[in-house]
Amino acid sequence: MSDQLTQTITGLSSDVKTWMGRNDARVSRLQEQFDALDLQKQFPGFGGGSSDPAATIAKGIVEHKQAFESHGRVRFDVPSLIQHKTFVSTNLVNPETHPTIGTDGGFRYGNVRALFRVVTTNSGSVFQIRETDSSGWNASPQVESSAKNQSEATLTGETLSVQTIAHWVPVSKQALDDVEGLEAFLRGRLLWGLDAEVDEQIVAGNGSGQNLKGLTTVAQAFDTTLLNAGAGWDLYFVAGAAAAQIRRNGYNPSFFLCHPNDGFRMRFTRDDEGRYLIPPQGIPPVVQSVAVAEGTFIAGDASQAMIRARQMATIDMSESHSDYFTKNLVAIRAEERMCFQTTSHNAFVYGSFVTSPA
Repeated sequence: MSDQLTQTITGLSSDVKTWMGRNDARVSRLQEQFDALDLQKQFPGFGGGSSDPAATIAKGIVEHKQAFESHGRVRFDVPSLIQHKTFVSTNLVNPETHPTIGTDGGFRYGNVRALFRVVTTNSGSVFQIRETDSSGWNASPQVESSAKNQSEATLTGETLSVQTIAHWVPVSKQALDDVEGLEAFLRGRLLWGLDAEVDEQIVAGNGSGQNLKGLTTVAQAFDTTLLNAGAGWDLYFVAGAAAAQIRRNGYNPSFFLCHPNDGFRMRFTRDDEGRYLIPPQGIPPVVQSVAVAEGTFIAGDASQAMIRARQMATIDMSESHSDYFTKNLVAIRAEERMCFQTTSHNAFVYGSFVTSPA
């Protein structure tokens, strides 16, 4: 190897060592500065550093100017330079979210409709023939070869229209996407609303317009002569008397429907010595519903009525309403189609507790 080549290689080696030494120094300075920044992050105010995040970032840029000139960029993890404050508040915590949305009022409806069987219909109306008077039946022992007694049936035809029970609620698409449990909440409450209205209609619908013909419209009036006014009576006595009236008409009482407040009074009825009474034999099951007005009751044979369903409860969602498409709104609708058919009015009794001393 020539002396000139040897000198060239030696010079290059020296330049490389000098360049590497300078870089090592730069790397060391950068490491020290990042260590200082890390300490500033963990211990605000350490080393007399500024508590202003903007000033800290500006200072870092100046200190890293040489690195920026060499590499063309410097990256700062800005959140790590911002001091974290501790908020003293019982509300500013990290709560665990739950998808169930609290409701204003529980799911207290559906007890009434559950009493009756559901029979589907394929038409928009239901026609029935109902006996309205049983006094024309005249069977008796007969003399042989003589003319037999004639009986007459009093029948009345009645057409019941299938009615649509429905409601809907508007909601934004963003809310459906962002609020956990909102869709399930809306679906559940929409169906709850249908149950509430169906219970109300079965109990008190007057049959006019789009209303169903409910039990209070068709039921017999309670026969108060069954009560012993002189001896007094309690709520159980009233329930037993109503059941007796239904049996007298030839039916089997299967429920006694009343308001929860009256149901409470029945359950906690006490005798003169303060002892709670056990429900006597012959009282039909007590069913409680807020669809029944407090102070009133309905007793009956559930086999003598039915829900005629044309369309069971359905839920539909659509943005095809008004300007909902442009507003990112969705309409959620729940509906069902049905009518309430009572085959015998004499199987039901409607009365009041107001005359009871209990």
